[in-house]
Amino acid sequence: MAIELIRDSIMGVQVPNSVIQAWPLRVTADSNEAGLSSKIFVYHAEMGDDPYQGDVFECVASIQQMSEIPEDAPGVGEGGNLVPYYRKDVLTFYCRNSEQADSLWEKVQADVRDLLRNHRAMQNLLTSETVTISG
Repeated sequence: MAIELIRDSIMGVQVPNSVIQAWPLRVTADSNEAGLSSKIFVYHAEMGDDPYQGDVFECVASIQQMSEIPEDAPGVGEGGNLVPYYRKDVLTFYCRNSEQADSLWEKVQADVRDLLRNHRAMQNLLTSETVTISG
């Protein structure tokens, strides 16, 4: 069982209406780990008219965020408050140069390893045990 990360090839692209060059990093996650969704990338939603306009990648989810942050779109949290975050299985981030893209790629891998390690530790805590002591 594991999480597979697929990094799309990086090519510098011209930012529309600008002379700025950007290096897009696109990573897709696929989990076959029991009890762990592939939707591990946390986004902060732009809360304008279009909830997906300008959404920003925040991080690889923690174990707690996996249970608290909704998948695919912002949701309603405790007390009816809107949660401006959501999780999805694709990370898209525009980097300033190829070195920043490579650095982020390494960081994402490390964070996913931590998530997987913590998920497995939590699964081990969920086992029950019955002990009979007499004496």
